[in-house]
Amino acid sequence: MNVLNTDVLVIGSGPSGLAAALEAHRNGANTVIVDSFARAGGQYWMQSKYGLERNDRQMQAGANFITNSENLGIKTITDAEVWGILPKYRVFIQQGSRDSIEITARALVICTGAHDFVMPFTGWTLPGVMTAGAGQRYVKMYGKPPGDKIVLAGSGVFLWAVAATIVKAGGKLEAMVESSSNQFRLFSLIGRHPSRWTETRRLLSPVLRSGVQRLNGYRIDYAQGEDRIEAVKLRQVSNSDRDASQELEMETDCLLVSHGFRPITEITALLRCEHQFDTKKGGWYCKTDPETGATSIDNVYAAGEVTGVTGAQSALIEGALAGLGVSEKLGFTRNGIERKRARLMKRQLRTARFADGLAELFELNTNSMPRIDDNTLVCRCEDVIWGDVLKSWDDGAQNLQAVKYWTRLGMGRCQGRICGVAVSRLLANQFDLDPRIFGFNHPRLPLRPVTVNVVHDALARKSL
Repeated sequence: MNVLNTDVLVIGSGPSGLAAALEAHRNGANTVIVDSFARAGGQYWMQSKYGLERNDRQMQAGANFITNSENLGIKTITDAEVWGILPKYRVFIQQGSRDSIEITARALVICTGAHDFVMPFTGWTLPGVMTAGAGQRYVKMYGKPPGDKIVLAGSGVFLWAVAATIVKAGGKLEAMVESSSNQFRLFSLIGRHPSRWTETRRLLSPVLRSGVQRLNGYRIDYAQGEDRIEAVKLRQVSNSDRDASQELEMETDCLLVSHGFRPITEITALLRCEHQFDTKKGGWYCKTDPETGATSIDNVYAAGEVTGVTGAQSALIEGALAGLGVSEKLGFTRNGIERKRARLMKRQLRTARFADGLAELFELNTNSMPRIDDNTLVCRCEDVIWGDVLKSWDDGAQNLQAVKYWTRLGMGRCQGRICGVAVSRLLANQFDLDPRIFGFNHPRLPLRPVTVNVVHDALARKSL
């Protein structure tokens, strides 16, 4: 097992992670970055090897940050899954079939980001049904769209970003289906934030030029097909009685779905950091000091979407603040830190207002959720259906942990990352309860699947 020692270990190399690492390094702290992707940049700044967006300002901004990090000599370990953290901040990572690496750090900055939040629906496990983020990543990794007749459905401005990526790659979108009907309020919000106009034009222009059919106020009812998806049934979002006139059926070989994002909190939860709940921020998120990024655990900092889904611009600012905060805590200071912190906080207030406005417009509600019945699979890893969850509730399982014990929901490879939040929302809607009362799945070692000998070797090692 290879061993490294550093002052600051940043977990995640998206906008917040790179910003945190750069600030910590510039202040004099020895800094290492680890990331599960093959290249730095995260989902937002993913660097396409096909050059699909080589003239895109978003991708170029990411490339500049990555280049600055490399030129400064910041060590970045990619294709690396963090599977465990032991006391004294001994972090264990696995790089495919290569030897494990143990990194001992004086402080951690957790920048694990967020991933697509998808509510289950009948047919969601059919081949050809993917998250919108997975579809976008597919295009950037392989240089081609994930299907020939793509339907993009769900809610939120991320649908536009995915649509733009697909159209630029020459893909054909059959339709963009948005469950919200707040398009006028969306453009009103953008109009009040001139700094967002260029980004909006970048996202909208290629999609509008493509002439794709846009359906606002429709939700997914169910997907159908034999060996893979063949069609998706859509239903108009309404409080009125549902009748046949409100339904649409579209042929498709690829359905991309996103109902927003949820913070990836497995590492902060494993470290027992304090978490809070807010549906507008994606559900459970890690609580931090807004000026420094400090969590409730000493020498553990967090930034970006893990502290609440508020967008890439907020993540970038939070990362810089966390980099300043962690380096200052470790005794690495330089002139002008307070002035820089004040400037960043002022910018953060502006980005937060915009993020709050978006969250309000696209908050998922009962009427916009996909259709589900007792036979709908809700935990793919353990084959748990919705009827099993309801029975466990009737038997006395009154929180997510109890449902896990009753049904094995959340005991598979993903440890509840996909099903946990969705089932909490479903139960809350079913029984008209606050979803926070269900809590969240508490992660266990290993966080990612690794062989037994890897875990044995790590636990057998003494702290250096």
